[in-house]
Amino acid sequence: LKPDYSEAYNNRGKVKSDLGDHSGAIADYEQALELKPDDAGAYFNRGIVNRRLGHDSEAIADYDRAIKLKPDYAGAYNNRGNVKSNLGDHIGAMEDYDRAIELKPDDARAYNNRGKVKADLGDRSGAMADYDRAIELKPDDAAVYYNRGVVKADLGDHSGAMADYDRAIKIKPDLTKAYNNRGKVKADLGNHRGAVAEFSRAIELKPDYAVAYNNRGLVYASLGDEKKARLDYLKAKKLAEQSGNERLVHLCDEALSKLDNENNNQ
Repeated sequence: LKPDYSEAYNNRGKVKSDLGDHSGAIADYEQALELKPDDAGAYFNRGIVNRRLGHDSEAIADYDRAIKLKPDYAGAYNNRGNVKSNLGDHIGAMEDYDRAIELKPDDARAYNNRGKVKADLGDRSGAMADYDRAIELKPDDAAVYYNRGVVKADLGDHSGAMADYDRAIKIKPDLTKAYNNRGKVKADLGNHRGAVAEFSRAIELKPDYAVAYNNRGLVYASLGDEKKARLDYLKAKKLAEQSGNERLVHLCDEALSKLDNENNNQ
């Protein structure tokens, strides 16, 4: 009825993106931009889809354009920071998150994202402060509790880490990585049976969770159950090979070699 209605293309693109039709979404955003080249929102939305497709350089270009058209676009700074962080540009990501927070001080996502970058850079106290602020702004975000739990675990605060993982799981009962990390804390505390239960739950929720198989194998080895440990290491290795996780493949090979050496020395 109105083929030159750019907003309709933009909105349809968002629906297609939500439904997983990324190529269709891109086509709609491009049509919207052809009709309205100064639509910052369309560039922003296309950037989201390009990011989902792994087209990082295109995503950054879209966010650059959105920011040029709308210099106070906090969401565009936040999302561009996410892409930069993924590319290893931590400094650039930090600058974008700082700007996003300056423009929108109540944006919990930006605090969480900046916290992750600070943690990656070794600034654990700075990361904790950002996670605390994110939780203050949005108390029901499981991901932030999980991220804060990781930092607390790194700092040796086992009880604090457990409390955060517990909270993350309460909010999002299918958060597999929280079960995995809760298992690691229990293993560190000597609660091996409890750790096995956590890793098993993670695997139940995500049967291709290679890291959880490897971690459960380590606990079985500590318990002296060589057969179960070997099965878990082999499963973890197979899954790691399928996903191209060379580091985990190497760790599994080392664990299997250790089992073999222990058997030879008996």
